[in-house]
Amino acid sequence: MPEIILLVVIVLLVIGYKRLPQLGRAAGGTLRSGVDKARGLSSTVGAKVEEKIDPPSIGRSAGRSMREVREVRDAFTGKDTAKDGKSGADSDSA
Repeated sequence: MPEIILLVVIVLLVIGYKRLPQLGRAAGGTLRSGVDKARGLSSTVGAKVEEKIDPPSIGRSAGRSMREVREVRDAFTGKDTAKDGKSGADSDSA
């Protein structure tokens, strides 16, 4: 607490009490401008991402990835892949 009081006294001595409100307004305006720019950038990026998202293609890609993972797993464990496309472990549980 004493450090904060000392800092406030030094700022008042250097800047002066008459210019302190101007400094506060300038700092607030700068902060507000930065927040507005960040929000604008966030909404722009969000809109571009939403345009590129295609749920059916994501599902297909995930399905292909899962099949590849099962094939690699089966190759390491020595299990054969069943004819219906399911791995040996998956066909046992069906």
